[in-house]
Amino acid sequence: MSSISEHSILKTGSFAHLADVSSHPGSKLFSSSWCPSMDLFVLATPLSNRHRLTLWKMGGHKLWDVEVGRGDASSESIMDVVWSPSGLEIAVAHHPPRLSIHSVHDGREIRSLLIRNPADESLDPKLTAVWWLEDAKSAEPDGLDNLLRRNGNTITGSAPIYNLKKDKDASTGTIRWNVSSLPPELDSFPTLLPNLATASIAAKPSVIAMPPPTSSTKNKQPQYEPFTPTTAQTPVNENQDKELQNSLLIVSDDIGHLHMFLEGSYPLGQVDVGRKCSTISVIKPSLEKPVLLAHNIAGHSTNLLPTSIELPLLAAPSLRSVSKMSSSVRALLVYIARTLEDMRRAWFGTDSLDGGRDAGKKWLKLLEEKEKQLDGRKKTHAIYELTNLLFTGKTSGAMREFLGGSGKLSERGMAQWESTVHGALTVLQESAERKLAPACERLVILLEEIRGWSAWPQRYSTYEFITSEIDDSLGLCHRTIELAEWLSKASLEEFERFHEFMKWTKVETSRVTDNVVGDLRAPTYDPLEVSDYLENGLLQSSLDRWFTGPLPMLNPSEVHPAPPSTMGEMMSEMRKVIEAANNGPDSLAGGAHLSGMNYETRISRLEKLDRNLLALTGQLITNCERIFRRASEATGRGQIVTAPPKSNQDQGGESTIGPALLVRERMVLSAPDKPVSRSACTGISIGYFTVALPKDRAEDHDHRALAVFAVDYEPLGIQGPPTRSRCCVLECRAFEGAEDEGPAAPQPCAFEILDLDFFDDETLLLVTRTVDPQLEEDVADDTLFGRSYLTSVAFTELPYAELVPELVAQSRERMMEQALQMCADGLARPLPISRSRRLHCCTTGRSAKLAVNGAENRRCACVLDMSGQFGEVFDIDAEGDDEDEDEGEGAQGSIDGDANAVREDSMEE
Repeated sequence: MSSISEHSILKTGSFAHLADVSSHPGSKLFSSSWCPSMDLFVLATPLSNRHRLTLWKMGGHKLWDVEVGRGDASSESIMDVVWSPSGLEIAVAHHPPRLSIHSVHDGREIRSLLIRNPADESLDPKLTAVWWLEDAKSAEPDGLDNLLRRNGNTITGSAPIYNLKKDKDASTGTIRWNVSSLPPELDSFPTLLPNLATASIAAKPSVIAMPPPTSSTKNKQPQYEPFTPTTAQTPVNENQDKELQNSLLIVSDDIGHLHMFLEGSYPLGQVDVGRKCSTISVIKPSLEKPVLLAHNIAGHSTNLLPTSIELPLLAAPSLRSVSKMSSSVRALLVYIARTLEDMRRAWFGTDSLDGGRDAGKKWLKLLEEKEKQLDGRKKTHAIYELTNLLFTGKTSGAMREFLGGSGKLSERGMAQWESTVHGALTVLQESAERKLAPACERLVILLEEIRGWSAWPQRYSTYEFITSEIDDSLGLCHRTIELAEWLSKASLEEFERFHEFMKWTKVETSRVTDNVVGDLRAPTYDPLEVSDYLENGLLQSSLDRWFTGPLPMLNPSEVHPAPPSTMGEMMSEMRKVIEAANNGPDSLAGGAHLSGMNYETRISRLEKLDRNLLALTGQLITNCERIFRRASEATGRGQIVTAPPKSNQDQGGESTIGPALLVRERMVLSAPDKPVSRSACTGISIGYFTVALPKDRAEDHDHRALAVFAVDYEPLGIQGPPTRSRCCVLECRAFEGAEDEGPAAPQPCAFEILDLDFFDDETLLLVTRTVDPQLEEDVADDTLFGRSYLTSVAFTELPYAELVPELVAQSRERMMEQALQMCADGLARPLPISRSRRLHCCTTGRSAKLAVNGAENRRCACVLDMSGQFGEVFDIDAEGDDEDEDEGEGAQGSIDGDANAVREDSMEE
């Protein structure tokens, strides 16, 4: 065995060691785990058959650990993660296919994005990768847009419904809405991040003027608190909204689909890059003209020429208008749905609270029990007994016991009864008049705007707005407004009747308590109102019909027109009545002239009219979801996919290179004869991809060589063949000094590559481990072999060799085979290591995981070993001193002790 100096691959200097990381076995580190704007990174950890997401500080401290699965979380796994451009949200790709967005503050799920299933049910796609691209810039409004800038959103925004009560979340300081019990159509409704101001929804509950409460109800609060948007999807603050504006969230699956979301929320449809192809990379080479690049894979053959995907609609100003309109419509529909749900619960009650509808039933039930006990009746009729008491003043023994005996209907009991019904009717009246109707009025303004767009095919034809569907939705909105106003008036009438009923009840209770019989004093209540409530309000109420029954098909105004407001309208109405009387009753057959009907006929038809608001708004939500879902898919429908010729990929035949190679790629935009610069948007597009090659074809996992390829394209063309292709093959061996120092020069140190990634546009980072070239297996003992290192290579300064033009037209795998042949022919060069640092982990195992952050002022890297238990964090720009390096000598023993502790904890769990 040849002797090797301990620092033979520590050529120039080391990276600064920041922290050690100790996690649970099986933890996964992703290439996009680092936050772009903060010194944070995430790990995916399977723990007790539950998948969890953990957030770590660069210093090695865990901030939070949350479960991210839904339902049977043991069957759901995390496939990939990516950070938002603002660094305040984390997108997680799951299997079965689902995309969830989590808050960086506490890890809670903010929203979940729907990944639509393929039409072929036999396919079982898996999400493979996720990207979040910033600055997918949309075009500035042109002169016509500036002229028509006063659209539906500006009109509704200038006249908010009212200010709702704000509930600040303690940890994030953001408004949260309660979206439980929402119709399923709202989950798939296309929307940007919630913006209450744009949808004209603010935050302060208004107090409606109701009849003055009685002395027993003063200082009493209703048992049911009306809905205010105090919990729900979290709107982002202004700074975060600017960071996310026009960003593009993309997730790929293994059947060749790209699913896109504008600003991490609004779905843009999907792009099909080939059913038998998998997308392995998505790059945006231009900020002015977004172009996505994807390399197709067929079997083990990867096309060298990428498939370019242009999304023309992404840069159109109309997309922003439609997405904002869709978001505002959904916000109003959510508001309407929650308002109606709160109205229903206030009236019908919940499992824990009594509703106003059933508040009197328990008292009637008590009266019937008294009749059975005291009067010996088998059949009881509480309403008859109360009506008899109202008009005759006669009371039975059961009635006297009920009103004054045993304290059953005491003053406290009546106060509770009155408070419950009063609170429920207040919610109905206030919500119908101050919430439901105004929200629908604003929805009409927005839908009228959409209807105008449907008549503008030159600009909005790609969104496929259908005028008839919009007209149907407008009709449902108008019908909801009329029924809401009717409900508001009916609630006030119900309250008046209930108020008279309670005054009568208190009078009768006082008479029984004072033992006053035959008192003929003038009543202080309205007997007719009391009788009406006994018949139509105590046991059942007409208010139930606003929440039950079939879908309303007619507007109340079509059956009972509004009274004339001017003298001219009144004279016209009188002429119609006179003409109808002269023509006979047959002229009114079939309802041809509803306005000419007599009052009794119109009232009869109005009483039979269906008025179910829940069914009506449900149909409205379904219609609007269909309209805007079809419009949101316009970006995907307008895709321009330019695939390379099939002959380029099939020319070389099937490759013998296995699929276990470590392949990383990066697209760099560079001006000719100038240094590589990411900010340049013109010039030459250079596609770099690097491959860790095996020492022979039979051992795909044993990576002993590195091939770096540079493929030049025309300026942002990506359409034609590459203009230039170069390759540099590097052997995994290094020297402490120069190779030509004579006999005293050290022997080369051989090592293998465990993982690698592009750190920035100039540097490549590798996780390596020394091996004995005379042994087939790794040696992890006290010798110099089996030691792992984090190394860097300046890939832009490598001595590239030109490739022959015939090789350029073939697949990547053919180029890799050529690189393997160069290794076999002894043409590989030693790896020119720029800097290196010894690792405490990764001494065993066939692989490791490297995650890098090359952003400015955030230049760091994290390495996690194959077990997922141990890792290290480094500052790539900072230099490690000798003391820091020496500390690593005892670090392995500390890691071994931590390993035993983690194993014991795992066994206990």
